[in-house]
Amino acid sequence: MPSKDNIIRMLNEYRYKPTGISAEDHYQKWLNQFSSIDHDAITEVLNHILSINYYSEQRYGDEINKLVQLMNPIDPKTKTGWAETCLLCPDTKGKSQLEIKEKLEAILSAYGMETCKDPSNCKRYLYLDDFSFTGERLYNDMWDCYTKNLIDKTKKVYCYFFAVHTKNIRNDFLKKRIKAEFQIDVEIRYSRILKNTFSESKESEVLWPTIDVYNKYNTAKLNAIFQSNFRGPLTNTTNLFCNVDIRTKCEELFFLKGCPFNRSYWSPMGGKCNQAGYLGFGATIFSYRNASNALPLVFWWGDYSGQKEWYPLIRRYDYSQQSIL
Repeated sequence: MPSKDNIIRMLNEYRYKPTGISAEDHYQKWLNQFSSIDHDAITEVLNHILSINYYSEQRYGDEINKLVQLMNPIDPKTKTGWAETCLLCPDTKGKSQLEIKEKLEAILSAYGMETCKDPSNCKRYLYLDDFSFTGERLYNDMWDCYTKNLIDKTKKVYCYFFAVHTKNIRNDFLKKRIKAEFQIDVEIRYSRILKNTFSESKESEVLWPTIDVYNKYNTAKLNAIFQSNFRGPLTNTTNLFCNVDIRTKCEELFFLKGCPFNRSYWSPMGGKCNQAGYLGFGATIFSYRNASNALPLVFWWGDYSGQKEWYPLIRRYDYSQQSIL
């Protein structure tokens, strides 16, 4: 039986975990919604992903410390860079930016440094968030800054993330779009980047079902509009996945189980159903704070009480509705 140490650790630390049940029993209850012959494969894949892509509260602190030590708000050898930098926190719903901002300020204070508190008197802005999946939040936040005149557009906005994905970051696509539409000059920096473009689909670092799934289930279960969005066979695996065959099997399971859930709004592999045939994002990043809706639906959709058709592993707190999905 494969190890599930990383799974149990995450479940014990998760902010919105169920009450009155142990992490072990909770995991088994979720796992029992799949066929027993697939339990070992799911546990092996998930435990390995979490060994690399789980962000605990301690890891958040480590990432922010890394930012203080390595990210240079212009001059890494002096303290004046931070004193001339104003922290932006335009997203008031998700709270991740506010929490990271508070952690950063506490760390800076321990080093005898502080940021500029007067936006009109700073030399630059620093926008912080934990993860960027599609780039939508950064785009929307810069829209708010633009329409509400929250910043001086003559000053650069440095954006820093713990992890980003290649589709909207490479070739400066998002940077150029923000500059063209809002006249805001952003520089995007990050600690890690994960592959998720279609050209990289055979070595992707997201959960992405293969065309074989469509070929096997394209009768009653899948609509033909899905066909062009599946990836081809993997040429190799990445460090994020322990085994190509087991990964492929889990991608199939997560997709098929997620297909019935609220198809009018969510895509089976996670994210909003914003285009015909969209399989979903297939995120592989997990956080102690909350479940991203970019994760496959099997992880976060449903209800612990059993009022919905699925029992989630990590139920998601939905900030737009101020409720638990």
